[in-house]
Amino acid sequence: MFDYLRPFSKIIVTGAQRSGTTICAQMIAHDLSLPYVDEDVVQIANWKAIKALVDGPQEFVLQCPRLLARVHDYTRPDVAIIFMLRNIADIIKAENRIGWGPYRREELSLTGYTHGVVSYIKRRLWFKKQKRLIHNPFEIVYESLKAHPFWVNTNQRKWRWHRDTFVNDINGWLKE
Repeated sequence: MFDYLRPFSKIIVTGAQRSGTTICAQMIAHDLSLPYVDEDVVQIANWKAIKALVDGPQEFVLQCPRLLARVHDYTRPDVAIIFMLRNIADIIKAENRIGWGPYRREELSLTGYTHGVVSYIKRRLWFKKQKRLIHNPFEIVYESLKAHPFWVNTNQRKWRWHRDTFVNDINGWLKE
């Protein structure tokens, strides 16, 4: 499914929160046999840690939606940067379902805004600025992930309200 990404030893998956960055990064890591790095490992917005990871010798797939506003700082010929495309109304529903509201202000500040719909602002930022500054930009449509064996239908994952539980499940699948 992700063979076109094989030439890249470092892959960053970004976009709006709740757009599918976690599951997509896990799928890519599995399919390409690359280590998966969750944004929590690099302390979400620790720009120096992310730079050290990108500049280091290790191969990886980094899931980091918070990185979008600065993702152009990490572009290199061996780095693929993927933006997740998901219906904005679905993103907002997912944010509301998990109570993501308290994080909106902080997330907006990373993009230079004080108000607005975060997912819309991030999409506009990607298409108007970030994409043209990146060596190897790609987009993956959330719905296209349904063809992957890791995909879990909405009704089967509704009870998985806590992101860590889902990430731990995926990491278990990767070890199998």
